Amino acid sequence: IDLTYKNVGAGGGRYILAARVNWFKNPFRRLFGVGNQTSESDETTYTSREGLVDFTAGIHLNEDVALMWTEHYHDIRIGTGIVSSLPQAQTQFGQLPGMEGANILGHKFTARYDTRDRQLISTRGTYVNLSVELNQNLQHSGANQWMRTTVDARHLFPHYDDQLVFVTRFLVDTVNGHRQSIPFYERPMLGGETTLRGFGQSRFIDDTALLINLEERIPVQQIKVFDYSIDLEVAPFLDIGRVMSGFSTRDVKDLQVNPGTGLRILARPNVAGRLDVAYGRDGINLFVGLDYPF
Repeated sequence: IDLTYKNVGAGGGRYILAARVNWFKNPFRRLFGVGNQTSESDETTYTSREGLVDFTAGIHLNEDVALMWTEHYHDIRIGTGIVSSLPQAQTQFGQLPGMEGANILGHKFTARYDTRDRQLISTRGTYVNLSVELNQNLQHSGANQWMRTTVDARHLFPHYDDQLVFVTRFLVDTVNGHRQSIPFYERPMLGGETTLRGFGQSRFIDDTALLINLEERIPVQQIKVFDYSIDLEVAPFLDIGRVMSGFSTRDVKDLQVNPGTGLRILARPNVAGRLDVAYGRDGINLFVGLDYPF
């Protein structure tokens, strides 16, 4: 169940208002432990039942810059996974913070700079999103607060007479606080269709995530379907990243490198379907979805 409201032009375009209520239960969650060197053989299963409520209010300082404040509440319960061929996460990683569930109250400040020509199927411009968030787990007393800081920067380079678009993305996501108070599912994660596409969702978890995505978007054909123009696009890409416990020269070594190729079907200006195939340390991975990954 996912109910969402968003108005980026309230008050004559001056203000931003948004709200979301979300509830879901996923019995196929996977956990490999914490760190960049976790092995595919460490895979375990668990069920995650989550409820989320958040409210956002913001203001446009000008055409490109916006400031936002978000209050959110996140209720998480961990149960037994239904994949019988895998060990249970509660048995293998029962010592990890968060296995007993959590009631998380968060306060987040976001500054956004966005000069992209379109929100969905962009061809040029820059996007930078900086957020600082203070969270606490209401389920426990004592020292259980942590700070999360995220920088997500993207730039689109049109070239070859604007027929091709080269896209770069740089992401840093980090948490600071008492390690034994931060639930594992509240730590930065890499893996999945929007980060390291050579791995499944949430494959790597730690206190800091570093990610670089490089992608060339190449139109190959345009076809007509019921009087609508459909563009086919090929997108070779390279995803590079890793999780770590902190920042140092030693920690930045042993990067995960995932080359791959995507196929995109575009119904401009609003719809993009995609298929991405990537190769990583665990083998070949495939994702199918809507919208660009970044």
